[in-house]
Amino acid sequence: DASNNTVRIEGEDTRVSYTGGTWHFFGKGRHNTFLLKDCNLDLSNHNFYMGNSYDNNVENRTGSTNNTLAVDRNATFLVARFYVPENCCGNTVFVGGGATFKTTQDFRIGGGGNSLVVSNGTVAAGNYYALVVSNAAEEVCNSIVLKGEAPILKTSSSSAEVLLYGNSRIHFDVPACGYSAPPLQVPWIRMRSGGSIVISGVETLARSLKARTATYQLTSGGIFIYDALGNENPQPFLNEINATLPEGSRVYLSNTWDRKLMLSVTRYPRNFSVTFR
Repeated sequence: DASNNTVRIEGEDTRVSYTGGTWHFFGKGRHNTFLLKDCNLDLSNHNFYMGNSYDNNVENRTGSTNNTLAVDRNATFLVARFYVPENCCGNTVFVGGGATFKTTQDFRIGGGGNSLVVSNGTVAAGNYYALVVSNAAEEVCNSIVLKGEAPILKTSSSSAEVLLYGNSRIHFDVPACGYSAPPLQVPWIRMRSGGSIVISGVETLARSLKARTATYQLTSGGIFIYDALGNENPQPFLNEINATLPEGSRVYLSNTWDRKLMLSVTRYPRNFSVTFR
């Protein structure tokens, strides 16, 4: 439960052995960092918990707080199951720089105010589902942030899902050059009442377009959006997103059966100025 510590595992020749069943990393500690760089850490027979899996007290956030797990610079981190328990808050999982974080089973984020940030890296959830959970009473939601030209969140099962509950959020931070591939490469995404999607960076992208319009696929699979009554009702939700986008840009579903989330961007007119002498 110590705080303000850093563990670094770096280098291609680094080897780490562990004989236990589950890593309870960070415990109830605060402001700690676990950093993987340029290494291959295979713990595929073990679970990894950012906190104590047996302490799920939602009423008071007594678990790990404001800690960071970073998988960066071409590192590969493989575990059986990854879980941020319900009593944890303000933690960040960062995967970037060509790194891969893979689970053979499920990938779960509970608690409140916890973030999964994928920046030109890959998160690959296993044969169950990737799950982001937030207590409905939380003021600060859990979030998935997808940024950089090639962030990827995917699942290995054709029936796997990304499930968003409570105040969970997906944030597409669109780069100035647009995404090179759909960031969410999962068969199904289900968003319950209270979940949200945020799209930023579109104005910068619109100013940098060479063509008059461009279309980007944000998901490779279908997205289902449910209202407070449990009915599948995407249009009001999409209207709310579009109200935040620059004029001429919009998000929409590809069609009524495969339901891919699409982003259409219209180029801004070139700015010019006239100087009077």
